[in-house]
Amino acid sequence: MTPDPQTTAWLDQEDAHLDAVAAEIVAGRSLVPGELLDAAREQLVVEDCPNPGAVLLGANRWYQRPAEYSVPAYQLAWASPAGRFPWDAGWDGGPHRQPRPGTWTA
Repeated sequence: MTPDPQTTAWLDQEDAHLDAVAAEIVAGRSLVPGELLDAAREQLVVEDCPNPGAVLLGANRWYQRPAEYSVPAYQLAWASPAGRFPWDAGWDGGPHRQPRPGTWTA
């Protein structure tokens, strides 16, 4: 099954964000919660993931860590086309809503 063109474009955009941030990390950059990043012509904010043990199942299995001593994680939040982040008044969510850290599990 081939996804529709809008979904394909969205996935390509998300890959570009992650690729841009990953390239900076590989080059030695450290991320800091609350930091504003410019990646692939978008603004992203680094957030702590408060429940990594419920999300990073594969990483914890690889490193043999129980959920309560999970590998730490960050989540990247992106702005809507209007430039608002999920915690801003008037945030409309755009076409692709973002789960907030700690509100979902794997």
